Amino acid sequence: MTLMISREHVVIAEVRKCITNNRVNSGDTDYDQQEQRNFNQTIRTMIRTLLVFSFAISVLFTMPNPVIRKSIGLPPQLLPKRPIVSSILNSVVMYWAALIIQHRHATTLTCIGTLLLGMRSKLRLLVHRYNRILAQPVINEQEFFSNIGPEIRETLKNHVEYWRFLSHLKNLVGMSFALVHCCSILNTGIVLFVGKVNGIDFFSVALVFSASFFMIEYLLLCRLVEGLQDEANKICYIIYELCSKIPYSKEHHSTYVQLRSTLMIAWVNTSNGIEMNCYGVLSISSITFVKLVNVTYSVLTFLVGFD
Repeated sequence: MTLMISREHVVIAEVRKCITNNRVNSGDTDYDQQEQRNFNQTIRTMIRTLLVFSFAISVLFTMPNPVIRKSIGLPPQLLPKRPIVSSILNSVVMYWAALIIQHRHATTLTCIGTLLLGMRSKLRLLVHRYNRILAQPVINEQEFFSNIGPEIRETLKNHVEYWRFLSHLKNLVGMSFALVHCCSILNTGIVLFVGKVNGIDFFSVALVFSASFFMIEYLLLCRLVEGLQDEANKICYIIYELCSKIPYSKEHHSTYVQLRSTLMIAWVNTSNGIEMNCYGVLSISSITFVKLVNVTYSVLTFLVGFD
């Protein structure tokens, strides 16, 4: 996953630029600043949680336990003959291996999660901007097409700008989800295999903890993508209301048709364009996560049946 992030650094830089600049805004400075503060606070909380989780897994792997040592420890040929030195060396290797792997994975997830949260924050700005337009009273046709009409067109420009960056992010999220999906299956399989062959005791909960870390990442990606979909649904509803609010006037017939058609195109693209998938095979949603949990439970009951 780290190699993927390195290869897609241009796309990441473009999406980050969209998040940090003010080209997509709500037209309300106070609201923009408040949304930015909420975004910063959420990112800090996510980073702290993932780092604590990674460190906890690394510490658990250093605890003396024959199951963990037998499963992922150094082979006997590479260990010194002295038991004390051998035990210390084994613990140090497992600690650093777990720390590096988990830290790398958590850092990558933080990068993808930050981009998704940033794009969701920008989408909320669009929702607020559309709401402000919808709340404006329509006194007559002339006032609408001279005041509200240009504001709708400016909002649609922001909408198109946002969609251009989102299309870049969708491919990156799809690749990340494919890797997280495979890692979740592999880690869950390892835990089930070790539990079946060697048994699970208190200290080997590190293996379960490690597998649950990937499952949490899996669910987090699904929920972040669904968060974008929730905001997109709000925009679709507002656009529908705006279309019904546009007054018809023979004097502004061409402007009326153009504005209404543009809003309908934005409505269609917004309702169908947010959904993300993994190379067309897996849809990134909570339903996919539930299916994975169901498969894991089926495999677990299958293994238990042999006892």
